[in-house]
Amino acid sequence: MKHAEYAPESVFNVNYDGRSMVILSCGDHESHEIVVPPTINGAPVTGIGNGAFSFCHEMRRIILPDTVTFIENAAFRGCVSLVDAVLSKELRSIGSLSFAGCSKLRRVMLPNCLERFEINSFRGCEELREIVVYHRERQEYIRFAVSSEAEAAIWLYLRGVLRATDPYDAYMDKYDATFLEIKGEYDTYNIAVSRLRNPVDLSPEHRKIYEDSLSGAVPQIIRQDRVERLTAIGELGCIKEESLDEYIHTASRIGGGCIAYLLEYKNRIGKNNGYDFSL
Repeated sequence: MKHAEYAPESVFNVNYDGRSMVILSCGDHESHEIVVPPTINGAPVTGIGNGAFSFCHEMRRIILPDTVTFIENAAFRGCVSLVDAVLSKELRSIGSLSFAGCSKLRRVMLPNCLERFEINSFRGCEELREIVVYHRERQEYIRFAVSSEAEAAIWLYLRGVLRATDPYDAYMDKYDATFLEIKGEYDTYNIAVSRLRNPVDLSPEHRKIYEDSLSGAVPQIIRQDRVERLTAIGELGCIKEESLDEYIHTASRIGGGCIAYLLEYKNRIGKNNGYDFSL
C-alpha cells in the first residue's frame, strides 16, 4: 500500500507519551475509506483510543497499520456504514463495545496473536459473516464463517477461530467444536451451511454433526416457510428421504413455497433412483 493512500496526519487528534502515538479522535467524517498511517510526526501509532472513530457514519472501510497493538473501548462504536475492518497483524486486544452498533459490518481481518476481546466487542453487528485471520507463523490468511444473531455467538466463534489458528497444535476441530456451544437457530443454520460448503479439514464426525443439525431443522423451516433455507439444505443433501412424504404433507397444509420445492425435490430424488413421480 502506497503512503499516498494514508489519511493525512492532520485529521487525527493524538496523544504522545514520548515513544508512540495513540489516536484519540478522527476529524474526517466524510471519507468512505480511512487508512491510518503507521507513524504520525515520526512516532509509531500503537493504539486506537476510547471512542476514537465512534459515529464516523460515512466510513465503510477502516485499515489499521501493523504498528497498532490495541483498540480501546467503543473505538468504532456506531459506525453504521462500516462494512470491512482490516485490523493490525500485531493486534493484541480489542476493548469493550469496540465495534458495537456497526450494523453493516460483514468482514473483520485480524491476527492469530489477538489475546483479549470482550463478549460485547461486536454487539449489534447483525451482518457479520466472515472473520479472516492472519496466521503469523504461516504468513497466510485463513477464512472462517461466523454467524451473528447474538453477540455471545460471535464471541464463541472468535474464540474458536483463534484456538484453531494458534501456533501450537492448531487444528480445525477447535473451530468445529465451537458449534456444539451455539444455541441460536439462525447461528447454527448459518455455520452448518457455510462449513459444509467449505469443508476444509472437516472430520467425518463433525460433518455428521453439521448434517444432523440441518436435517433436524427441516420441520421448523417448513413451518416457517423458509424456502431459501430449505433449498440450501436440499443442495447439501441433508433432507431425509424417508421423511419426504411427512414433510410434503406438513407443507401442503401450510401452503407457501416449500411445498413446490419439496415436490420437485422428491421427483428429482425419484429419477435418480429410477422412479418418476411427475404427473
